[in-house]
Amino acid sequence: MPNDIIFDRYQELSKLLKIYADKYYNDDAPIVSDAEYDRLYSELLEIEKVHPEFVTKESISQNIGGKASSRFTKIEHIYQMFSIQNAYSMSDVEEFYNRVIKTLDEQLRVDLSRQNLEMYAEPKIDGLSCSITYKNGNFVKAATRGNGLIGEDVTKNVLTIKEIPLKLNSSNPPELIEIRGEVYMTKLEFQKLNFDREKNHEELFANPRNAAAGSLRQLDASITATRNLKFFAYAIMGENIGFKTQKEISDTLHEWGFHTNELNTITNSITEIEVFYHNLENIRAKLEYDIDGAVYKVNNLEWQALLGASAKYPRHSIAHKFEAETAITYVKDIFLSIGRTGIITPVAVMDPVNIGGVEVAKATLHNRNEIIKKDIRIGDKVLIKRAGDVIPQVLKSFPENRDASSVPFAFPETCPYCGTKLEYDQTFIRCPNSFGCKSQIIERLAHFASRDALNIEGLAIKNIEFLVNHKIIESMTDIFKIQEKIDLKKLATFDGWGYLSVKNLIDSIERAKTTELSRFIFALGINQVGKTTAKLLAKKFKSFQNFLNTVTQKFAISNLSTIDGIGPLISSDIVNFFSNENNKNTAIELSKIVNIKDDIDTIQNSTFWSGKSVLLTGTLKTLGRSEAQEKLESLGAKILSSVSKKLDILIVGENPGSKLQKAQDLQIRIMYEDEMLSLMK
Repeated sequence: MPNDIIFDRYQELSKLLKIYADKYYNDDAPIVSDAEYDRLYSELLEIEKVHPEFVTKESISQNIGGKASSRFTKIEHIYQMFSIQNAYSMSDVEEFYNRVIKTLDEQLRVDLSRQNLEMYAEPKIDGLSCSITYKNGNFVKAATRGNGLIGEDVTKNVLTIKEIPLKLNSSNPPELIEIRGEVYMTKLEFQKLNFDREKNHEELFANPRNAAAGSLRQLDASITATRNLKFFAYAIMGENIGFKTQKEISDTLHEWGFHTNELNTITNSITEIEVFYHNLENIRAKLEYDIDGAVYKVNNLEWQALLGASAKYPRHSIAHKFEAETAITYVKDIFLSIGRTGIITPVAVMDPVNIGGVEVAKATLHNRNEIIKKDIRIGDKVLIKRAGDVIPQVLKSFPENRDASSVPFAFPETCPYCGTKLEYDQTFIRCPNSFGCKSQIIERLAHFASRDALNIEGLAIKNIEFLVNHKIIESMTDIFKIQEKIDLKKLATFDGWGYLSVKNLIDSIERAKTTELSRFIFALGINQVGKTTAKLLAKKFKSFQNFLNTVTQKFAISNLSTIDGIGPLISSDIVNFFSNENNKNTAIELSKIVNIKDDIDTIQNSTFWSGKSVLLTGTLKTLGRSEAQEKLESLGAKILSSVSKKLDILIVGENPGSKLQKAQDLQIRIMYEDEMLSLMK
């Protein structure tokens, strides 16, 4: 497969995964199942293995969780909070287990017996990671994980959790430590909360994990206090704290007054790990809290330190996820959901069925090909799969149980939301009425106002739906004219608004009137143009007018395709976007309202790197690859994606792969990390 097509797919995966992760970590509102996210993430990792040059500092594989919301004060963790790598089968766990043994054998220079490798096994609580700082045994502050380095200050909220001690039960506590653990909500509390929200016509939480996350991240701690959150502690981070094993940490946490999980245990073999996992599977439905797998950690803390960590994961631990659960139910109806780009997705409405303690009533059918291939019909008996989250998938139908009057699902010729004639291709159905279809308008406005676009706080999807339904806004430009459309005092009287929320919205809109070119391009909602592509375009064209001139001229696709990282498929989508008069006119009108800061070349003086074409391969010890690339670009270098005669320098780290040999064959200059660092000074 040509590299540009692979890169296009990589960008598409990156875009989807970042949207899904943002909804999960930052909005506490997941829009896909764990299984679907993991499937796409695995595909992205496979591409990165073959094409490490695609990886940048912003790649989702290089980042942990979410990021601290601007609604909260930011707190820097004393020690980085990592994610844990997932395993989806016993063979994955055994591969991890053998890798740990091999590494320890090499590090310790002994033949470590498998029977003597103690692993500390714990249930994987489906909650929200939290870090709590204690000084001389006294509670000081608490933070969410955020991006692993900086989290959100949720101190006041955590103080409402009764299970967290304000003072450690210790006569000689460490001077400064961070206690790590999982904030969660019991299944019973979750049911009570959703029952109350339904009575008050509020949006329901998808599951206990999202209810816990939403409760912990309330700006008003008094709301958190009513949610009866709980906390399982599992780690102590600090200098010279003297613990030798994970088990000792768990026992000490319990002595200090924290709740630790009674199911935690030590295993001594892969067989015992498997037994622990299956025991959890058997009892998970009976537990008062949700778990989505097991976590295995090397028990010896000295060995944990020897194993170290990657940028995202510790190498001494792994999370063994439960397999997706299945159930049989019946399809009551099929409706069509439409997204920002106009792509229509069929969704099955089913007789509610309980899977793993969660009631499921909807399942995605993905696209037209999927529904035709599986022959899913209204009234069918179907097998559905749920991986712990939001919209499950339909695995198959049972035609043998079908009524004789059953007919295949008929896709409409016109959009169910606006009546426009639909466009069909081999895979997707699309409504081309981008700026006239109400559903697309709402999704497009939500994207425009999102954190990575214009970052207009106060324009969540429910508020946008309200404003669109009341015909206060109908387009992106209307957002900046909202005070002309409605009296703000009147808006503040409607349910869900209020004086403060209206004021914050107007202030945020004012701030959004000045933005960077890359954010502006991303905010337009061009198909396949994510943050990375938008930055490439901004860097190339420097100003919106330059960009507009290029995309609306002849040979625009060819001109755009010459930009490194932008292939013909993305170029075609960009040109198609601006060939639509509504899109073009809206972008032009927005450019007159918004002060778009042109990208300015930051290179002030000529350096060794100025004008040189550079490629990095292998693992660098001092800098991450994306960090090194950014630094080199700031010094005037041009980063290439592959080895060719155009390349001036190949910078080589550990395990460089085939690029090194190819560069040597072409007699390209080879440079190692130490030399690169010295020339960066």
